[in-house]
Amino acid sequence: MKYYETIFIAHPDLTEEEYKAALARSREVIEKQNGVFVKFQEWGKQRLAYSIKKQDKGSYVLVNYCGQGGVSAELERILKLDDRILKAMTVKLEDSVDPEELLRKEEEAQNRNAAPAEEPSNESQEADSGSTESKEEESNA
Repeated sequence: MKYYETIFIAHPDLTEEEYKAALARSREVIEKQNGVFVKFQEWGKQRLAYSIKKQDKGSYVLVNYCGQGGVSAELERILKLDDRILKAMTVKLEDSVDPEELLRKEEEAQNRNAAPAEEPSNESQEADSGSTESKEEESNA
């Protein structure tokens, strides 16, 4: 299977229901073509570098998936026909990959990103201990 990344920009004035329907439509197209989702991220509304269809802002969405060659072409076709989508771009990341391995790597990456948030870093602990030592020295003087 080939590994693809598609980024598309949804219209900023969509209602929540319309926005979710556009996301669901892209997911349906990939599943219908026997594709495998690896990552699906919503980046939120951001200012565009230039106006697209008279819009200065858009809601960015990143989709990483695996599939045969036709899956990316069909997804791009559907996104171009959808009025809720301002722009879309697909890039082939790799020619031959194992979807299960990609899913495992993505899960590990998410676990690594979640773990540091729970534990305080050593640098902040060292900074805290250094500041208490200097306060003790000041009080002894």
